[in-house]
Amino acid sequence: MTQKIPAEYRKNVQKLIENWEVEGKGKTEAERQFLFFLQQEEFRLPLFTYMEKEYSHENLDFWQRVDKFKRRYNSILEVRAPELLKEAMEIYSLFIAKDSQHSINIPGNDGESLRKIFNDTFSFPQGINQWVFDSAYESILKLMYSDVFSRYRLTDEGSANFLKAVKMWEALPVNRIRKLGSK
Repeated sequence: MTQKIPAEYRKNVQKLIENWEVEGKGKTEAERQFLFFLQQEEFRLPLFTYMEKEYSHENLDFWQRVDKFKRRYNSILEVRAPELLKEAMEIYSLFIAKDSQHSINIPGNDGESLRKIFNDTFSFPQGINQWVFDSAYESILKLMYSDVFSRYRLTDEGSANFLKAVKMWEALPVNRIRKLGSK
């Protein structure tokens, strides 16, 4: 018996299939499931509430803004547009700059690299493109997965949401095809 994907998720299926190779590259199955979990508002919002209680919600906020940024300027060719620069500056100022309102927990080398790009008055805006936040984005994704998400899954709400997300994940056509290929 084939499981049907609920109507509210069908619109996301095509996007997930299109981005499968890019987003899933180099990630374990569990990390891809976590990425899927974050992409569903139904699961992301309760996780955000949980993270607020742990005072780490800025990490999810950063991930979400950069994810939106990456999707908006998705191209294999370098994009340098005034809108991209403005949005990148907002993300940088809010989360990474030394005096940022919502400082995130990224490795020092990621932060220093970004500060150098955004604060180098001689070469600014050189290096600011759709990939400028990639390293910090991946660092935050790994941090959330290994840290807060591991605790969230131990809660009743987190466990129920994760199980529901995994069932949806397994029902996606791309995952059903992968399972058939591995038999």
